[in-house]
Amino acid sequence: MSTGTRLPLADATRVAQEIYGQLDPSCVRLAVAGSIRRERADVGDIDFVAIPRYIAQPSSLWGDETTRSVLDETPAMLEGERPERTHSAMLERLSGGERYVKLRHLASGMQVDLFITSRNQWGLILLIRTGPADYSQWLVTYARRRGYHVCGGWLRVGLATDCGPAGCKRQVVPTPEEGDVYGALGLVWIEPSERRVP
Repeated sequence: MSTGTRLPLADATRVAQEIYGQLDPSCVRLAVAGSIRRERADVGDIDFVAIPRYIAQPSSLWGDETTRSVLDETPAMLEGERPERTHSAMLERLSGGERYVKLRHLASGMQVDLFITSRNQWGLILLIRTGPADYSQWLVTYARRRGYHVCGGWLRVGLATDCGPAGCKRQVVPTPEEGDVYGALGLVWIEPSERRVP
């Protein structure tokens, strides 16, 4: 859901480029998605798809390690409980978790949606988050007709009969690029600006 702030495409693109410049060093891969990528004249929010950089850190005296996302600690994001970072922040974190973060761009008031993914999910998540929403819904329905389903951010073989709170046991189809999704479903590539429900 948008904050209600809307900008013309050129202005929204400038804001997205500014945010991109701040977030990119914390990511392995980062892309603008949504209505900006589709080149819509009027933009209500700014969508990013990201693969964060992770660094290992010791978690015990016995040499165990855990990984943490560098993106979670970027100075561009203002944390309410850490006001000392206000001077360098351009984004206020409103909510979110491991796979999605809702932010607000402080200068423009624009909502920023950050979708976190992995290398082998990138294509599917970027395609779905580029939209438009009815096209993404159509694509997921079409995948079911072709013997696939989408679960947990993955394109999977077979029907969603094994999906539940514990996850899905169906085989994953790696989709490192959008073209891999189209190829798996027997579809031809469609430019983001041309994506419509057939």
